[in-house]
Amino acid sequence: MGKREKIVVIGSGSPLEHEICNLGRSLGHWMTSISETGQPQSDEPWVEGVVWIEDRCFTAPEGVPARIANWLEGSKAIVFCQHGGVQNFEAIRTLIRRLADTAEEIGAEKFVWVLTSEGELSPEDRGRYYRHYYNEEIESDLLSRSFAAVILRPTIVFGQGIAMQVLDGSFLKALPVECVAMAALRAALEPETRGVLEREAIELYGDAMMIQ
Repeated sequence: MGKREKIVVIGSGSPLEHEICNLGRSLGHWMTSISETGQPQSDEPWVEGVVWIEDRCFTAPEGVPARIANWLEGSKAIVFCQHGGVQNFEAIRTLIRRLADTAEEIGAEKFVWVLTSEGELSPEDRGRYYRHYYNEEIESDLLSRSFAAVILRPTIVFGQGIAMQVLDGSFLKALPVECVAMAALRAALEPETRGVLEREAIELYGDAMMIQ
């Protein structure tokens, strides 16, 4: 195993975030989770090795930098997981920018943005979702920052309580939560990994045998 690093995972408390923390701990890294739900109700040993912070950053992003700058201090990478349906688009966009500002201020090396869905959105809502989240302005902003940014493009995730969904009469081409979590962790740890990862690249990076 290489150098131990501090990685901060921010999101709403989804199974994907928990799996990233689980994998990070198994590799000996210092993991911090900031979410609306805090520590999960689980007696698995890895849970005790993670710093769990309960914070409703999704509902009040204007206060994020002052509130969490100290929690982010010393981190090599910040992994921001946006998961689920059509929420307050402008609030999330503001949150991403403010997290990026804070990441630069503390000298973080990597910023990983992962947007996933359970596949529960209608075709119309999926279109709105992607247009609002994945636009050139936000991607260009992240990719132009002083840190190395990695953007995992929208992917459907299943496993660990996330069900495989059927839309438009056919199964969506989904990825296991373990695969997406491994890809996100590698993106946070590997200096050469940067830019946009599409579904095929996510699947490749999610190979557990390839982790440093």
